[in-house]
Amino acid sequence: MKERTILISGGTAGLGLELARLLAQDNCVIVFGRTPVAAAPGQAFEQFSADVADLESLLRLRETLAQRQVVVDVLINNAGVFDSGDVFKPAAQAAGAKIIATNITGPLNLLRVFGDDLARSRHPAIVNMSSVLAYAPAGFCPVYSGSKAFLSAFSKGLRAAGSGRGLRVVEVVLPMLDTSMTSAIRIAGLNKLAPRAAAEQIVRELATNATQIRIGEAGIVMKLLRLIPARIQARFDAISQQYLKDQPL
Repeated sequence: MKERTILISGGTAGLGLELARLLAQDNCVIVFGRTPVAAAPGQAFEQFSADVADLESLLRLRETLAQRQVVVDVLINNAGVFDSGDVFKPAAQAAGAKIIATNITGPLNLLRVFGDDLARSRHPAIVNMSSVLAYAPAGFCPVYSGSKAFLSAFSKGLRAAGSGRGLRVVEVVLPMLDTSMTSAIRIAGLNKLAPRAAAEQIVRELATNATQIRIGEAGIVMKLLRLIPARIQARFDAISQQYLKDQPL
């Protein structure tokens, strides 16, 4: 992917930041997040403050870019909220509402605000960050798992809806990454992937015609789900039960 104007949500940390650094080598990259950080020396991309769950903040961002005559070619829906715990407890239920606002409503808001840009672009594309948990949901994060299942189905439907408009839609199936968002998750045998490694694979495969990119161990899990789906889901269920058992009351 080269010579595109790319907008990355949640691009001020973790995977989004690593993607921005790599993609900015050959593209015009703009990132935004709820809490922008100071620009690093030599940073080759711009960053703004906006929240995908806040439609008004996205409209302000769009107006700022329009004033600069910027037309977005590629939307990367990277912003996400993760939470784990007993979904039957009030704290987890409150966190679930935030997950839905960011992980589900957020991509819809971005499409609503920047859809006209994509319609004007010669090479429009949307890249959605899904998860292996969309295919093997975990009981310790059911709302998050459900939000990624939505994003997976949304990617397929959006691809069909936009096929006559030249819109490319890519679903990125991620394993658990080693970020601040997942720092509290400690499960024996769980290997968290470094965001840089994930970003490097994403950028490589975006250069192909792939419509689904399976990152790291997510690719192995997806293959096993085709062969022995019940056994793999049972394994995820057992991990979830042990994790919830180990949590303080």
